[in-house]
Amino acid sequence: MPAHGFQLRFAMLLPIFLAVTTAAAGAKLAGRSVADVLDEFRGDGLPLVYSTSLVGRDLLVLREPADDEPQQRLEALLAPHGLELRPVEGMLLVVRAEAATVATHGDLLVLVRQDSGAPIAGPVILDAGTLPAVESHGVGLLHFTQVPDGTHDFLVTAAGFHEQRQAIEVEAGGTSVLVVRMAPAPVELSPLVVSSSRYALERDATMAPAILDRRAIESTPDLGNDPLRAVQRLPGVGAGGLSAQSHMRGGKRDEVGVYLNGHQLLDPFHVRDYQNIFSVIDVRAIASMEVYTGGFPSRYGNRTSGLVLIDADNPAAPGRTELGFSTYNASILTAGTGPDGEWDWLVSARYSTLDEFINARLGSPSYYDGFLQLGFSPDAGTRVLVSALVADDRVDITLENDGEEQERSSSDTRNRQFWLSVVQDWTPALHSTTVVSHVSLDNERLGILAGPDEIDGRVVDRRDVTLSGVRSDWRLSIDHHTLMVGIEYRDEAASYDYTSDVRYLEETPIFEGRPASVSRRTVSRRRGSSFSLYLADRWRVSERWTLEAGVRWDRQTYTRTEDDSQISPRLAARRLLGEDAELRLSWGRFSQPQGIGELQVEDGVDSFGSAEEVDHWIASYRRRLSPTMTLRTEAYYKVLRQLRPRFENLFDPLELIPELQPDRIRLDPTSGRAYGVEVSLAHAPGESFSWWASYALSDVDERIDGRTEPRSWDQRHAIQAGVAWTPGAWELTLAGSWHSGWPTTDLALVRAGNAEDDHGAPFVLDPGPRNAASLGSFASIDLRISRRFKVGEGKLVGFFELTNALDRENPCCVDYESDDGQLLRSEDNWLPIVPALGISWEF
Repeated sequence: MPAHGFQLRFAMLLPIFLAVTTAAAGAKLAGRSVADVLDEFRGDGLPLVYSTSLVGRDLLVLREPADDEPQQRLEALLAPHGLELRPVEGMLLVVRAEAATVATHGDLLVLVRQDSGAPIAGPVILDAGTLPAVESHGVGLLHFTQVPDGTHDFLVTAAGFHEQRQAIEVEAGGTSVLVVRMAPAPVELSPLVVSSSRYALERDATMAPAILDRRAIESTPDLGNDPLRAVQRLPGVGAGGLSAQSHMRGGKRDEVGVYLNGHQLLDPFHVRDYQNIFSVIDVRAIASMEVYTGGFPSRYGNRTSGLVLIDADNPAAPGRTELGFSTYNASILTAGTGPDGEWDWLVSARYSTLDEFINARLGSPSYYDGFLQLGFSPDAGTRVLVSALVADDRVDITLENDGEEQERSSSDTRNRQFWLSVVQDWTPALHSTTVVSHVSLDNERLGILAGPDEIDGRVVDRRDVTLSGVRSDWRLSIDHHTLMVGIEYRDEAASYDYTSDVRYLEETPIFEGRPASVSRRTVSRRRGSSFSLYLADRWRVSERWTLEAGVRWDRQTYTRTEDDSQISPRLAARRLLGEDAELRLSWGRFSQPQGIGELQVEDGVDSFGSAEEVDHWIASYRRRLSPTMTLRTEAYYKVLRQLRPRFENLFDPLELIPELQPDRIRLDPTSGRAYGVEVSLAHAPGESFSWWASYALSDVDERIDGRTEPRSWDQRHAIQAGVAWTPGAWELTLAGSWHSGWPTTDLALVRAGNAEDDHGAPFVLDPGPRNAASLGSFASIDLRISRRFKVGEGKLVGFFELTNALDRENPCCVDYESDDGQLLRSEDNWLPIVPALGISWEF
């Protein structure tokens, strides 16, 4: 979407942001809560850690500290309460002063670190025997209060590290501190995952050990803070920067499935009729994301390239609310648990503010989305989730509106998705997940394309889709085997009402053989069902070998094709190589039938095509080079078969009304292949600093009319890199992307019939070999800066973001104009520099 009009309002908002981020805590302290003051100083960057059992909310600052230096002020206000600051491992711990506790008891602080000194990101568990309840501070710090004096033994465990047995002597009347160093254990794969090409993106931890290191989804600078755009930082993923959809390892954008809480989402994008610019998923509502760029297990089907599996957050606190406002949207999120802890809720809602920042001449993209999740736990082994996702778009886009020349499109979309999930642990060995869902999507698109000397066209496109289904997945663990079986049924219906008329005017040269006008009218109703069944066995052959074999069967009744059922066998293996490395190998067949709502009526197609079929061969090697650095290398080869015809625009993939353009062509590939090598490296030397980088070498092409042609999004070389730095309450993330230019097609202007000496013959456009040329390379540096503030019981966060911070021109499209027998060529570009501001208040 064009970025014109951002700059003026950006300049108006910048002083507000700077005022917020430079506010200083200089107010009087006497009479305030000690905990509030500690939180305020911590928000300003002081590395404070304290226990709420030691510093309660009723503890007040008794007198105003005289010193101006922050640490000395804190020591002065803590002293009257028998507390003091103790520096340990770069932190300031609030502890009891010596002889301030009961003579027979003391406090115990246990600080857990990696061998390198870096904190352990995951949960730390202590089997402390007779020690009292522990309070964790989320940074590998565990605090025990009122511990009886004497020697105490305990066991420390953390995922990915060797367990440590420790003993500590606790002295009465003081605070004992113990630092535990943990050595990395051999690389272990999750017991539920054997497949290759899997990345985990967690909201508050890491994107993946080999990709990003910290707060990858929220802190990575991506347009609109969109979680599906974070996927585009992975190796092997292609994107131009405008759409939130991605090409995974040479696949088409519609070959990636998106799941939320076990339910496959239908069309989860805003501005769906123009590049799917944003997703309908609020990043604040996400707990974690898993991404498969290939080789996913037999539980998942109907997609041939990749998967994005999203789990919504499960609230654990009594309640929290977050209000936000940014260049992109105004938002609210509330989450919490009921008084008895047996139920919880999460509600998020966002409303677009883009129309306030975009020049009104370009249109008005107005949309909203909302997500609701209600969770219940009727017993210890059952979890019930009621989920709803709704999204509405009213989008008007105007690229030309000057007198007789017009290029406008309006789109009205209503997307309603409801589902019920029941997760049950029947026994320690038997587990099931059942999802019942209902989805409806209504869309109406109106378009006009008019030029006084070139083209005149109109489009009216209405389509509705409804899906109702049930899915059940079961898992049984027996000895060294894990058996998995699942079944799914969906009732599906779609209706189409499409009309278009276009005339290519005589004054404009057109492609030879193309009619001067085209009219289409399609009214169709389709109904049918789809069935799926899979069976798999994960077998732990030995301590080092794990195998998984599975097969999947899918069938569709609405397509009425000869091959309306598909068999998809899959095989994967994992081998541990020593204590710090692993090798994974996988092969699988993946099928993708045409969805009931994907009939290509806009291009004159009124029947469904066959299911496409792709074989994946993948080898993955991962090695921990040090406790803080991980290397990952993957090689893949994909064989593409039974490819359906598709339609593309030769020169401009960003056309507003693509089916009306004269460069629209039909492609009939018979086969294809994609292959590549990806190398990624991630390093997190400390708690506040990390970096990551990846390189991908790839190729994807197809056989069309006996000729091998690269796909239009083929990128031979691609580099992704980033760095994250968190000095205190500030957070800075810098990310860069570069890839080779995508293919394009040359065009020439010649006399009809190649009669160049016949001045009476008309001119026609003569395209060169398709995708034989290439555009310039793509490069973008993206920046995000944020600052946290403690405000009462909550926090305030302000951020400033730049997409394409260097304002580099990245060519996306080619435009041709004829002038007195001459063909003039110009290039259009992806997004220019796009600034954004935002602020959120959580309480």
